Amino acid sequence: MCPARCICCDGDLLRFAPSIAAVSCFTDGNAAVFPAQAYPVGLVPSALGASSLNDWSAEKELYRELLARKPLVGAVKGLLWYQGCADTSYAQSRSYAACFTAFIERLRADWEQDMPVMTVQIGRYGVPQDAEVTEGWSYIRQIQHELAKKTSGVMMVPSYDLPRGDVIHLSAEGQRMLGRRLAVKALECLYGLPICGSAPELARIERLDDKSVLLTFAPIQGTLLCFPETLPKALFSVEDSSGFIAVSSYEYRYPDGLILRLEREFTDDAEVSYLTGIGADGPYPMDLVSLLPIVPFYKVKFTKV
Repeated sequence: MCPARCICCDGDLLRFAPSIAAVSCFTDGNAAVFPAQAYPVGLVPSALGASSLNDWSAEKELYRELLARKPLVGAVKGLLWYQGCADTSYAQSRSYAACFTAFIERLRADWEQDMPVMTVQIGRYGVPQDAEVTEGWSYIRQIQHELAKKTSGVMMVPSYDLPRGDVIHLSAEGQRMLGRRLAVKALECLYGLPICGSAPELARIERLDDKSVLLTFAPIQGTLLCFPETLPKALFSVEDSSGFIAVSSYEYRYPDGLILRLEREFTDDAEVSYLTGIGADGPYPMDLVSLLPIVPFYKVKFTKV
């Protein structure tokens, strides 16, 4: 067996062909890992598309099937987790953080290994949904981001910018791009190589004047790549106690900032979001060097000075 082995858990990309998981998006990432580490990465699938976190609770069949692989593979390098679209109802989205944390803690205990977890943030959905589910997509993305920041050994990559093959699933090219993205993240976080596989995150929200907001992002390896005149107005949203505030225009602030010019004045309780709901079409701001897009965020308050 290879000294670096991974378990590939749930993913919608496996929904139609779970038996060929080895040629899914994660396989393409091996091409990046192999030359850097001089040995291949084995992938052990244990997946069911469109499954919720509740389906993976300890008493359920999916979890038992996952644990059944332990005697076959022993110690693993980490867990790949691509899931969340089935948890976008109000009740499920609000319990997602607790359920995910419980799942990871139980799995690490049962596997007798403090395994790292590489997650994929849910992307976009091409079909309009009701208000509850639309809000749930935003909420799940934010929770997945927060879990990666707050939970030891959990990492995350975004996927919303990748090409789709239908209204929700990534195309073959999108899967290959995601595989490379995960491989770079693994090289950085699991193998300690001096590369950046981390997408830019919101670092600060500042008021410039009564109708202007400055967003700053990090890490930025080169500069923030964006063309303000081409960014859709619906990408960012601002809401205060009086309701939503439309974005009238954008302005680039070198090297890591973006200014939102708003249609009206906003109050101190305003919150800012990026890629709300099922997600607007691009182009999207990204890091010029890593080519990773900024991580979606939801209802974030202004940075306290």
